[in-house]
Amino acid sequence: MAALASALLLAMTGAAASFAPHYRVVGHDGVATDGRYTLLWSTRRGEVGTFIDELTGRRRRIMQPAGCRSGGRITPVLGDSWLLAACGPGLVESYSPAAHEWRAVTVAPECRNYRTSAGGCIPIAVGTDWIEYDKQSIRFGDRFIFQDIATGAVRRDPTNARTLADLDSPVLAQRVCAPLRVPRHGTLTFDGRFAVADGATGTFIEKCGTRLRVPVPSNYVATGPRSLVWLTSPTQPVSGVFLPTLRQFSVARPPGHSYLVDVELSLRHIYITVSAGGGGADVWSAPAPVPAAKRRR
Repeated sequence: MAALASALLLAMTGAAASFAPHYRVVGHDGVATDGRYTLLWSTRRGEVGTFIDELTGRRRRIMQPAGCRSGGRITPVLGDSWLLAACGPGLVESYSPAAHEWRAVTVAPECRNYRTSAGGCIPIAVGTDWIEYDKQSIRFGDRFIFQDIATGAVRRDPTNARTLADLDSPVLAQRVCAPLRVPRHGTLTFDGRFAVADGATGTFIEKCGTRLRVPVPSNYVATGPRSLVWLTSPTQPVSGVFLPTLRQFSVARPPGHSYLVDVELSLRHIYITVSAGGGGADVWSAPAPVPAAKRRR
């Protein structure tokens, strides 16, 4: 699979570019980014982590809201306009980067009993308009439900072969551009007119209005401004392609580390999480790879 993907990309785009950026350690637990904002997780008691504005470079230490402090470690969820903290059964808090404050979320009635045998809800994504919950159920399996941030209204998952749930749309449902389809029991993630389709048959780069279908040797692809990156192996350099050219590139690993566990792209940086031994981790950061400027004639 890896050899096939590389061969297809090289045949389409020519020789791959190689980057060996200057890295620095910025965290020790984990990282999440939505492009504009980045969160460096923390496992310290009472602390969520360090919140970074990628446009301005401003960093802010975020403490857990009062309702979370007795609950120990929390799992943060970062979206376009919000940071969510699932603090316990039926208790979710949201942090606004603009207002720099927490506020309680009125959790949907369907999601208030986290620890019952019948099931419960865990927030897994947030956008400008909607929160997505994973409604776990022993009887019915996993189901995703959506709660309007402004009104609290709840809707079922609108996803089908031609429709995606758009957390940044007031109407929630978004039609998928032809000829693309949402993989059954899979995901379709867009980066402009390009998309990453992940399903039972593998992971592929696709494009609206075309039959492009390039295999990717990884089941997780991080999207960023004008590029996609992924890990082909924990011991190999990071792989990626620039958009819209699909030119292939690689990014060298942080120095002295051999086991990569995650890669993320923001507006300005690439973040690589490596195993630090003993169950720990280090987060390294470097400037995001960019294509070389075309030479002027």
